[in-house]
Amino acid sequence: MVADGLHKLEIEIVVDDERAVISVAGELDTTSAPRLISTVHDVAAPPIRRIDLDCGRVWFLDTAGVRALIVARNEATGLGIDLALVERSETVSRILDMTGLTGTLGRSSSN
Repeated sequence: MVADGLHKLEIEIVVDDERAVISVAGELDTTSAPRLISTVHDVAAPPIRRIDLDCGRVWFLDTAGVRALIVARNEATGLGIDLALVERSETVSRILDMTGLTGTLGRSSSN
């Protein structure tokens, strides 16, 4: 776990053949969002074709965190990799619902 003052974000990566699972826990905010983007950037390379993003343990999400989710998805999609949120905490679900992004960050219809 990396601690930035009061801000804490834990990222765990599990790779299985063409699929990676990135599990995120803690605060996804201005301080920690660049770390998520960097992690997706590092993982989004052959042979990976699918990234499942687990945000089931994210207890704080601000606009920078929402932006990081969008940037991560766009970067993966641009590389031909399917990225979707497969688990969401109540906080993440509420914010994505309020912003209308729930469908955008879900699994594509091709899977």
